[in-house]
Amino acid sequence: MHARRAGGAACAGGRGNAGGEKAGGRGNAGGEKQEHIDRIKLARRRLIIQGAALTVVAASVCFLQVMRRRGRGYSAQELAPLRAALAELTSAIRAATAPAEPHPDLYPTVMCIPGFTREELLVALSYLVDGRGRGAAFLAMSEPHRALWIKHILAKQEI
Repeated sequence: MHARRAGGAACAGGRGNAGGEKAGGRGNAGGEKQEHIDRIKLARRRLIIQGAALTVVAASVCFLQVMRRRGRGYSAQELAPLRAALAELTSAIRAATAPAEPHPDLYPTVMCIPGFTREELLVALSYLVDGRGRGAAFLAMSEPHRALWIKHILAKQEI
């Protein structure tokens, strides 16, 4: 038996009636469950990258300490493996933190807001796509708040 949270979702990995899903299997738990799985995958990927980063940094520090104790400078040959490792780490971090696909409802929602030109709406859309959290927060807003938010962003962007 699983303990239930206040929202009705099970504590152990999201099993049970998540998101108010009815016992008959109806509801919108499929999309919420997939988003939860995607968040877990992203968190795992970030942890792996952070672990790799710490390993590379620790190895670099040890290497530099040994070289310092020897009292001699660093040649390009000695630093080449370190540079290669750091370049590999940099590319892995960029790949893991690359922007995810935007929410499928984001484009039509932004482009249908009245009172703005297409150019202004595209600037706002570009800003929202840069951060998935921004897009999700925007979609959760009411229609008047969305228009107010776009006015604010356009003022910040000086458009």
